[in-house]
Amino acid sequence: MMIYGGIDIGGTSIKIGFVDKAGTIMCKDLIPVGKISTYSDFIEQLGNKTNKLLETLENKYAIIGFGVGCPGRIDVATGKVIWLRGKLEYMENRDIGPDLASVFGKPVICDNDVNAMVLGETYFGKAKGSRNVIGLTFGTGIGGAIIINGQVLRGKHFAAGHFGFMSHDPNGESHVCGNAGAAEVHASHSGYSR
Repeated sequence: MMIYGGIDIGGTSIKIGFVDKAGTIMCKDLIPVGKISTYSDFIEQLGNKTNKLLETLENKYAIIGFGVGCPGRIDVATGKVIWLRGKLEYMENRDIGPDLASVFGKPVICDNDVNAMVLGETYFGKAKGSRNVIGLTFGTGIGGAIIINGQVLRGKHFAAGHFGFMSHDPNGESHVCGNAGAAEVHASHSGYSR
């Protein structure tokens, strides 16, 4: 049976899993990001954890490739992290897609994590069959993604849909994106905790 690897890089943890063609989860695990301090450590830990997870499947399946969702501005064509501030900054300007493809020996597609989530919803979830979708995530930060006529709206600088960076108070606290009073400062999980 053919299976696919999925990796969700978050501000608190990295989730790893394998699914079949229908999206059924075969196995999953996670890595707390607090235990990772450099890009090389990130690549090594992700490779080790993924290999251990694969051992649970006992080589019964053919892995087709991996999809990786990463925060920040991601050039999906090259798999490069263009901009990532405030968390996991060691990944900025790194070729995460090609680097992980080298580790796994399989094709890797890397996109913004919320773009990946909304695409998943259009294939398997509540937005299945929809051609126009807006999705929001509230976690360590606030993310967003937009699909118009079945295509992800990325923007010239890969920043379309980053609703958490929108200013709602021009006199508010400064945010790493450069905007004062960005929604993420107040309404994200980290904003509530602060």
